[in-house]
Amino acid sequence: MRSVKTVANGWTKRTFGPDSISPEVDEDKAYPPKMGEEFEREGIVTRAKLAFGDPLEEIVTWGTEEVAIGWR
Repeated sequence: MRSVKTVANGWTKRTFGPDSISPEVDEDKAYPPKMGEEFEREGIVTRAKLAFGDPLEEIVTWGTEEVAIGWR
């Protein structure tokens, strides 16, 4: 199984997180499932996720969580 994670970045997204409202946020929310579907059409089981905030912090947190649950 593969994971796809996107981090929505920018002042509004860092401040309001998933409660942010804008066309750009709508696009951000649609991206991970779209990518997951593309991988799965190729036979690659995928988990897709969107985070909000600082990309570095979110990616490190995500990696730590993945290791903690034994995700590969």
